[in-house]
Amino acid sequence: MREPRAKGRPRVVLGLVEVAGYYANLQRGLQELGLEARLITLDDHPFKYADVEQQPLFARCAASAGRRWRRSPPASTASRSFWFLVEVALRLCLFAWAAFTFDAFVFSFGGTFLNRPQVELRLLRLLRKRIICVFHGSDSRPAYMDGSLKATDHGRLPGACITHAQRTKRRVALLDALSDCVVDHTLSGHFHERPFVKWLSIGIPCLAADGASPVRSASEDRRPVRVLHAPSDPEAKGTSVIRSAIQRLQSRGFAVELREIAGRPHREVIQALQDCDFVVDQAYSDTPMAGFSAEAAFYGKAVVVGGYGEHALRASAQQVEMPPSAFCHPDDLEQTIAHLVVDEGERLSLGRAAQEFVRNQWSRRAVAERFLCLISGRIPEEWLFDPRVSSYAHGVALPESRARRLMADVIALGGTEALQLGDKPYVLQAMLEFAYQDRTVGA
Repeated sequence: MREPRAKGRPRVVLGLVEVAGYYANLQRGLQELGLEARLITLDDHPFKYADVEQQPLFARCAASAGRRWRRSPPASTASRSFWFLVEVALRLCLFAWAAFTFDAFVFSFGGTFLNRPQVELRLLRLLRKRIICVFHGSDSRPAYMDGSLKATDHGRLPGACITHAQRTKRRVALLDALSDCVVDHTLSGHFHERPFVKWLSIGIPCLAADGASPVRSASEDRRPVRVLHAPSDPEAKGTSVIRSAIQRLQSRGFAVELREIAGRPHREVIQALQDCDFVVDQAYSDTPMAGFSAEAAFYGKAVVVGGYGEHALRASAQQVEMPPSAFCHPDDLEQTIAHLVVDEGERLSLGRAAQEFVRNQWSRRAVAERFLCLISGRIPEEWLFDPRVSSYAHGVALPESRARRLMADVIALGGTEALQLGDKPYVLQAMLEFAYQDRTVGA
């Protein structure tokens, strides 16, 4: 593993895609450690996590040119070509400036300055820059395991899953080969060809602790108990399942109400968090605490998360402190919600434990310190996970029956080669057993 070029404090670039404030908070954490850290984003994030005015001039101009290019009428060939070339030129200038100014690069979602990682990362390696690629699930997870890609009954056929999986496999393999360090979640990193740093070993950089509100019961002055659900994608988050669970509880006489908030500015979501009793994040997750759950924990709110991966996660995340949430099997979602509705003490206790966890283990400074280990090449062995031993097959945003059917349909169309797991016999066998449980393989 290559050592970083800088002898003193490394200068760090973060970007180029923001993910729910992850990189804005990481930038602040690195700055609190005394590092020069610069977040560069070239996308228009609807929730405005990053401060646009703090972006380098080339980045602001490139983003503006990109918007003009995309908004030009299709018939305006000259206008579209002009703004496209302007954007490319500005991105090239931005890349050159960053390459000769900074020592380490933390890339998210595989996004690079020119969207040519095979060229850009090789150039950065020649300049002895430290390269870290962070995956966030949907950018590395096999398409046949990802309901958020509409990969089942809603517009994406098994053939499209196969094509998407091939493309993802190639991109993951390329970034594996050209990065010094890769971070991914153990339940979605099936395509990696080298050990990677476990996402839960690093955590989500949360706000500064002094900004947290004390844990309190919002139901002290209000009945019924208010449950908040804030889906970025209602289908992927299992919103209909969560609604049905709340409706059944109401019909059984439970004093509970569901508030949904979606597509609203971040400040409105935070206000809704502070005004609820607890949160139900999603029905089919592969992690006990994703971005929104971490925000809820920051404000002392207990979080219910449905998912099939608890056993696999605990097996793969050994020596990692698990985030405290009500992580339950999807079939137990209604029962888990009911328990927190009636047991205020448990609700408040879980909220306090979650708040303490994110304020200490996942504070932006604590996460920045772990990233500093990655940047300096000092990676503890217990942080690493070998993707060849993964056995998790349920995926995310999919009920079990649909997940099995989709995987079986992909195999029926493209054979076992369509799973893109020929380099991992153990993982491939686990997928086959999952897809054809109670049936003969290939039937």
